[in-house]
Amino acid sequence: MLHLKVKGINSLTDARYCAGMGVEKLEIVFDENGEAALNISEWSAIRAWIEGVEWVGEYLGADPGILHELAGSYGIAEWTISPELYQHADLNRDQLRFVIKSETLLEGPGISGNERSSVPADTDTGLQFWIAAPADAEKVLAWHEACPQAGFVLRSGTEERPGWMDLSDLQDILEKLEESD
Repeated sequence: MLHLKVKGINSLTDARYCAGMGVEKLEIVFDENGEAALNISEWSAIRAWIEGVEWVGEYLGADPGILHELAGSYGIAEWTISPELYQHADLNRDQLRFVIKSETLLEGPGISGNERSSVPADTDTGLQFWIAAPADAEKVLAWHEACPQAGFVLRSGTEERPGWMDLSDLQDILEKLEESD
């Protein structure tokens, strides 16, 4: 089974499209100050419209206090974090799940060797790692064949103005992946 996560969700448009295309996880990215493209009220409004997906966060900072505050405010249990933050003594590993960003280089058929993967700190999902996928469905399928235990991370588009987002790259890859099932 092909596991997909789309990171950088920043509008109802991309969240609805991804959920409709069978994406399992939608990820919001937070900077080191805990700021994201979606504030809590925007995210809550979007979440009310979306069913059948797991919301996850990526925290780019190093402060476990901010991460715990975000997890509580947004109700997100799974977070992508740096290896340094994962080693922090104040990180609550009992209530949250983590995917650790790594610098692992991938090799195999159709794999360029310069792509990074993320290695889960806990394997409740059964996945061994997430691969930052290129915007090329054929490569994702080749990587999936070479690494069936991997999940793939795609990047969302950017909302140019309210209600208008260019999802063409994401749309192309998700439609090709759907056709291959």
